[in-house]
Amino acid sequence: MILLACPTQRECAAAVRLGPYPELHAAVVGVGPVAAAASTARILGQMPVRGVLHLGIAGSFDLAVAPIGALVVATEEIWPEYGVRGADGTLVPLGFPMLEDLPEPVLRLEPDAAAQALGISIPRQWVRGPALTGAGVTGDPELASRLHRQWQAVTESMEGFGVALAARLAGVPFLEVRSISNAVGERDKRRWDIPAALAALALATQTLFAHPS
Repeated sequence: MILLACPTQRECAAAVRLGPYPELHAAVVGVGPVAAAASTARILGQMPVRGVLHLGIAGSFDLAVAPIGALVVATEEIWPEYGVRGADGTLVPLGFPMLEDLPEPVLRLEPDAAAQALGISIPRQWVRGPALTGAGVTGDPELASRLHRQWQAVTESMEGFGVALAARLAGVPFLEVRSISNAVGERDKRRWDIPAALAALALATQTLFAHPS
């Protein structure tokens, strides 16, 4: 069994819409890194799984690289809020690691190895790149630009690092795919396209598991 971890019921429903997918156990793990990490860890402690597939929508730091509706495979998960925050909002290293074997708030992912372990393959045309996780989404274009320069992330979400960390601690493969609904820092919902992102999630699962519609 593969754990399909999604932030919300709406994302889970979209991800399995073109199923059925008997190899998946779909679960809503909640919004935000704390809820997502705790929920994922609880599920992994209750049932045996071959790995975790984390699907959801996300913002894009560069719509030229990852446009709305695109599917992005995470190659890293970044937690940029781990550090000492100054009055201007900037962060400097805290001086000690989050975990003994995690010297910086970055999880290096191996999507191809994870996919192979899960018995699936990732299309070559899907975008790949680092993913950034925040406790709150970025609501300012200037902050979005600064975060992009610092971390070179492609996507921003609120759950990826938490789900990835839970999978890492459980010792199971982890694969994250996000569909793009908006530009990071853009709060005008008229420029978002959540329906397109949800439709892309459905196609992502269908493609990964090669089910006909």
